Amino acid sequence: MDIGSIQWLEKVLKRYDGAVLLVSHDRYFLDKIVTKVIDLERGKARMYLGNYTAYVEKEENDSGGGKKGLRESTGGNQTSGSGYRKAKSSSTREKKH
Repeated sequence: MDIGSIQWLEKVLKRYDGAVLLVSHDRYFLDKIVTKVIDLERGKARMYLGNYTAYVEKEENDSGGGKKGLRESTGGNQTSGSGYRKAKSSSTREKKH
């Protein structure tokens, strides 16, 4: 999604009064939208109140750093001027013959 679409979706979700199951790799977006994180792992669900950053901090404290990579797994994403993350573009264009 482009930045404009993400900003539109953020506004819509903030006004929505119901529950939404949201899966995203965009941590900035998650921090702005979520109020609760449910961690599903090995057949168990654990609920954390707060945004994604609060979840990461709680997980790191609870596991003594055992869940490696929660913070470091941005995978080369860069933050654009508006605060949203832009993924590095890959060169997957086909060569013209």
